[in-house]
Amino acid sequence: MNADLKHEKGVNMITYAWDETYAVDVEILDQQHKVIFDSLRKISCALADGSDTGSVPSLLDAFDIYCKVHFFDEERVMETAGFPHLELHRKQHELFIHGLETFKASHSFRTSSAQDEFVTMAEWFIRHVVTYDREYADFL
Repeated sequence: MNADLKHEKGVNMITYAWDETYAVDVEILDQQHKVIFDSLRKISCALADGSDTGSVPSLLDAFDIYCKVHFFDEERVMETAGFPHLELHRKQHELFIHGLETFKASHSFRTSSAQDEFVTMAEWFIRHVVTYDREYADFL
């Protein structure tokens, strides 16, 4: 995983950076993954900063919408290619979206538990890319 722990203003902040090891070699999906990594970084920074938590709900809303679009596009690529594990992959996407929507609805974003939960979601997404997305990339 390419997540670096940075220490700024006495706060632990994890920054997420795309690198080519995450590539699935489908241009549109790789571009979308880059945007998602950038969103993870922005949300992480806003949560860690504490003074910018007012922007977190709008960042999360945009992230939620973008992830849904990305997952739809990704599933269409897999469906078109006849990827045999599409339903399992789709379930993984549904779990992530459910977790994200639960997170959005249940937090004051000024707490360290919000940061911790977000880190868990971000790490889930990265693991998803390097495991589940790698499976369809190898299939294609």
